[in-house]
Amino acid sequence: MLEVPVQVDTRSPRRTAVAAAFRGDFRGPVFAALLTDQPLLRACILRTAITVVAYAGCIGLVWLSVAMGLTDAKLAEACTPLFAVVPMVFYALIRSRWTLRFSDPALTLPQMLFAVLNLAIGYAINPHTRSATLLIVALVMAFSMFSLRPTQARHLAWLTQAVFGIEMMVLERTWPALFVPNQETINFLALMVVMAAVSTLSAQVARFRTSMREQQKSLQAALSRLEELASHDVLTGLLNRRCMAQRLHREHARLQHDPRPSGVCLIDLDHFKRINDTHGHACGDETLRCFSRQALQCLRAGDALARWGGEEFMLLLPCTGEADACSTLERLRQAMALPEAWDGRLELKVTFSAGVAQWDAAQTVVDILERADRKAYRAKSEGRDRWCRGQPLAEAS
Repeated sequence: MLEVPVQVDTRSPRRTAVAAAFRGDFRGPVFAALLTDQPLLRACILRTAITVVAYAGCIGLVWLSVAMGLTDAKLAEACTPLFAVVPMVFYALIRSRWTLRFSDPALTLPQMLFAVLNLAIGYAINPHTRSATLLIVALVMAFSMFSLRPTQARHLAWLTQAVFGIEMMVLERTWPALFVPNQETINFLALMVVMAAVSTLSAQVARFRTSMREQQKSLQAALSRLEELASHDVLTGLLNRRCMAQRLHREHARLQHDPRPSGVCLIDLDHFKRINDTHGHACGDETLRCFSRQALQCLRAGDALARWGGEEFMLLLPCTGEADACSTLERLRQAMALPEAWDGRLELKVTFSAGVAQWDAAQTVVDILERADRKAYRAKSEGRDRWCRGQPLAEAS
């Protein structure tokens, strides 16, 4: 016998956890505590975690510029708590499920407005590295294309342009030695180009997302339709023979560990060929539909009714004894005798003959179908418009 080799993960637990995190596998208790087990909130928290990492990197760059003598240390000390605390506040709000009351639980727009404010502050306190700040502005705007609606992205772009435009004008007039007017004009025009590109791309990305959602809905509807066609009869809307056969096999598996028996009924409409010959196949089809609608109203939620073939129907009554199954058939027989069951069209009216058999673990699917079929044949031979209950398995054998 060939043995299948088992691949053993020889990596340390720490490396395994890191690898799982990069794969998006957050099933550990620590990750569950940090990210929750709710998929929507988890996605929002992961998105916020990206911004937290970005803020940490920006804080590191600010203090690197302080070490290089490019930024005033007191200004960096004043701004660092703001950069560090507020992102954690956003995380706490999302993690606490408080933001679920909003249409955007990730608070994407407030987080981006806070990012624009931070970048404006960074632009002011880092005059020697303000071009690098503008690069991060472009990154924030690019992120908005995939997270905000087109209108929100455009408004954010215009607001960012206005904030930096006013800031550049104030800075060049207050500290012209550090913020040279010509350089600020170039920076403002460059930012304008970025904002215009963001607005245009946001609209294109939004159209693409809308198209993808519509395609997904169409595919989902087509899949649902295919599933419906694969499991239901087109004419009556009942389960088809293939689906009922699967249900019977599942019921047989249940009977192996559940002592409660089930009822199986084979129903055959009486003199159905006469309706087709006398009134046409359209009336025959309507008879089948009327019978199906009325039968479903007489059944419980867990019962299953299928069109077994032609004018034959198979009824499965899980966890139902033979006496209760007979009561269900009698209730159906009496309902079918009423004119209302046929929408007042008495030319559609038919009776039915049925065989009832109680199903337990000792009988296979084939056995129970044969017993129900024999009883249905007996009901027909005894005069139709009746049901015939099965005999105990010992007698049947």
